This record gives sequence, structure tokens and C-alpha cells, in this order.
Amino acid sequence: MACTLTALMERDTAVVVSVEQLNAFDLLVWLRTGERAAERLGCSQSTVSRAAAQVANIFGLELHRVGGEWSFSGDSHLLNCQREVHRHYRWQRHQPLRIEAQYCNGPLLLDPAPEGWICGGFDFLEIHSPLQLLRDGVIDAWLGVSPDVPDDDPDFAVVHLTRQPTLLTVPPGHPLLQRGSALSLQDLQAFPSLALPDGAFPKMEAHLKAAGLWSGPSRAPRYQVSKWEGLALEQFMVGYATAYTLKLFPLPNAVLPLDVGLMVGDALVVRQDDQAQPRVAALVELLHQRALALQAEMPALEVLL
Repeated sequence: MACTLTALMERDTAVVVSVEQLNAFDLLVWLRTGERAAERLGCSQSTVSRAAAQVANIFGLELHRVGGEWSFSGDSHLLNCQREVHRHYRWQRHQPLRIEAQYCNGPLLLDPAPEGWICGGFDFLEIHSPLQLLRDGVIDAWLGVSPDVPDDDPDFAVVHLTRQPTLLTVPPGHPLLQRGSALSLQDLQAFPSLALPDGAFPKMEAHLKAAGLWSGPSRAPRYQVSKWEGLALEQFMVGYATAYTLKLFPLPNAVLPLDVGLMVGDALVVRQDDQAQPRVAALVELLHQRALALQAEMPALEVLL
């Protein structure tokens, strides 16, 4: 906090950023559309736009809208100092907290939104953006997917909640289905398999590449059924699934009788200095109860707590 006050006092102009203004700016760049930000804040899009523009002007930043999504450029040091003050305010004054998740676990474990939490769009197709949002204090928690969570980063605390096997899927009529019980991992290498840009999920990528998979690039910047499961179906690719995604996206598919040896799971990530907060404990308990409810219909899902 001292860093924030000192940094702001060094500016030539007076800086006054209200909670409401910074909320609008941060939700706009986090959720990337004015519609989403306004819906979460319970105000109009024009209110979000005005407040975000005021914050950008105060901190000497440039707001950009590319492909329908908002982002900003410029030196964010002073902005992040201010965010740190507001982050502490949210926790200490019982203000709404913010949580992001992945496309596969958010709809199942965070819908409806936990009381006192604002949920994200659940459509990031990589881990780096949510982690940066958490590090910068834009969001307060991230429901990630292990093994691609920061277990070895001292800035974060990770609570592992579940684990389950990764499944390999193909569309009906795929030639691999003709192999039956004779199917091997080597047979899969004759067909493309879905892959995200390098480094999107580095630990999963390394494991699947070692098995000869992750060979058919998908360039979708956000999760969409048509650009992920749909792509696998249309191009006879080998796709990846879990019990979650089989439930969420009931597209025609068949699970191959192969164990790729990759266990994945839900893991809650928060800032290290927030892990002892009572609201984190309450969130973990809620996620635990929702995971147990899912386990009743997904026998392969193991609840760890």
C-alpha cells in the first residue's frame, strides 16, 4: 500500500480512482466485452465505457478493441499498485470477489455462481492469462486444471480438489474404431490430434506429445464447441475429453479403449497471502460438495478432500 501512495504522489496530476471506476476497468479487460462487464456490475455498457476510459486516462494507458475484445497497453505499474489496494478492500470489506475457471470445470462447479463471487467467461484456452490476472489482482481466484497449475510458485497457493483420467475420443465411423481391442497408441499417430498453440498447457502438451499426440493445431483464441470438439468431429481428428466434457458437450463421439496415462484435475489457485481467508475456506467446501455431487454420476472422478 505504501508503494501505491508513494507512486501516485509522484505524478503531476491528482489521482482519484474510485472502487466503481476500477471495477469497471478491470472487468472490461478481464471479461473483454462491455456487455459482460455491465451484466456482472449491474449497470449499463455506457457506464462501464466511461469509467474505463477515465481510469485509462488517469494512468496514461490506451484501451484497444480488437476482434470485439477489449485490452489495454502502456505501463501498468501504477495501475497494479492501485489494484493491490482495491484487492485488499474487497477481501476486508466483504465486497464481491472474482473467480475465473476453465471451459471444462467452470460450468459444472461454478454455476450457479458461489454467493459473494463474480464468475468469468470460462473460455480461456491457455493458463497464462488467468494466472496473470490473478497475479495483478484483477481476479481473486482461478479454478485451474492440474497438472498445469503453479504448485511450485511461491506467490500462489494451490488446493487440489479432484482428479480423473484423460480420455481419447473420435467421431463415429473413425477408422481407429475398427481396430477394437488391438488398438495401440502407435495406431493413433496416423491421424491428426487436437493441439493448442505451444505453451498453452505446457505440462499436458509435453505428456501428450511424448505419446505421439498433440499434432493438429487449433488456432481458436477462445473456447467454442465448434472450434474444439466440433473440429475433431469434422476432420476425423483424435480428440481429448474427460467425464466433464463428455457430459457438457454431448456431440457424437466414441471413447477409445486406451489409457494415455494423463491424470487431470480441478485445482483452486489463490494468492498465497489470501489462502487463510475464511471466504477461501468456504469456497473450497462448496467446490468439494459440488464435486461429490458430480462423482455420483461420474465414477471415474476422484474427489481428493
